[in-house]
Amino acid sequence: MAVVHVDGRYIVESAGPVWHFIGIPSHASRCSLTLTRPRDALSPLIKSSVGKLLTSVQITDPSGRSATLLNARITQPIATAPRGKNHWASGPEALHSNEIEEFDLVFQKITFTNTLKSKSATDDWSAQT
Repeated sequence: MAVVHVDGRYIVESAGPVWHFIGIPSHASRCSLTLTRPRDALSPLIKSSVGKLLTSVQITDPSGRSATLLNARITQPIATAPRGKNHWASGPEALHSNEIEEFDLVFQKITFTNTLKSKSATDDWSAQT
């Protein structure tokens, strides 16, 4: 578990049964995304979960926007790289790692939440084959 300061508040990362990652989503497509996050104490649990069903995964980005993925799976081995000088991470987690990790998630349903604007949106692919 890691505690990260995001947008003026502390957010706790966690693994199983409630998964919560803090990172930067990118390469999003219809029902998948790539997540980049600091490598930390949660990393071995993420790595051991490749291919397993994660019923609910919350992702929070550095600006405080959030998404909840239902029925998600980590689909590829985790890639690590050195952290760049201008990487977004700061606070306690930055003391533990000079690396970032990147992995893909596929999911059945996603709900986006922007707490700053009190808005949300949902996409659900459960009825599609």
